[in-house]
Amino acid sequence: MEAVELRRLLREARQGVKPGDVGLAPRAETRGRRVIGLGQSHMDTLLLRDWPAGTYGRLERGSLESPDPRLLDAVASVLGLDDHQRSTLYLYAGVRREPLPLDPNAPVVLGDHWQQALDGIEHMAYIVDLAWRPLCWNARFLTLFPPHPEITPGRPPSSIMWWIVLCRLAREEHFPDWETAWAPYSLAQLRTAVRQYPESQELQRLHRLVMADPVTEPIYSTRSVEYTYPEGDRRPMVHPDLGPGMVTMCPSYLPGSRAVLMIIPFEPGPVEPPRNHGRLRRGTSS
Repeated sequence: MEAVELRRLLREARQGVKPGDVGLAPRAETRGRRVIGLGQSHMDTLLLRDWPAGTYGRLERGSLESPDPRLLDAVASVLGLDDHQRSTLYLYAGVRREPLPLDPNAPVVLGDHWQQALDGIEHMAYIVDLAWRPLCWNARFLTLFPPHPEITPGRPPSSIMWWIVLCRLAREEHFPDWETAWAPYSLAQLRTAVRQYPESQELQRLHRLVMADPVTEPIYSTRSVEYTYPEGDRRPMVHPDLGPGMVTMCPSYLPGSRAVLMIIPFEPGPVEPPRNHGRLRRGTSS
């Protein structure tokens, strides 16, 4: 347990929650000192149904050895900790546990520093959520998208997966050998994501669109490839400004979030056979 850091994390989190926000009376100010946020007594009141009085204080002081993960879950919920803060709470408390199930419909919030980082990358780069919705991107990435009635000018498509597998313009003009170099792998990714996050409204929307499309439905329904992640894949692409070439997929999950950073170096030149890391197999109906 890292008691000092644990205490700092919990104190700062308590200060960010007003008693009135959780149905409690404000803390009384003493000796002219302004009191901010929840007190330890407030936390005990909120946790009293499941934990003895004084439990929270012992946790914050670092005197509660081997805290029950359920207690940490309850504290994180009361304090409204985000994914990163929750993971840090477990770390400081010395508790090992599997990540909590994610709410696939909850918005992902990124710090402004990520835009600065993307702007400093020389290659096309962007960050998406688990349903491939762009969260931020650099100017180089926008050069991939010519004017299109379904794409807002100055922005990428609302779904990168939609652009790859469902946009007819992209399929016909920007992805050479789309049916073998792109479609089986991207649609297998989508199929895996739908299975992993069945509550995601956006993934279910993409699933319905793919199933309704006469081009994508046979590929999506026929499990011709086992594939989940495009790390290091190299595929042909025709860039609207730079012409034909090869793009390399360089993804990375952002710690403590539900987002993926994708960097896609593009090499203009002859189109080569793709190099995908999915395992091809005989097709079987799903």
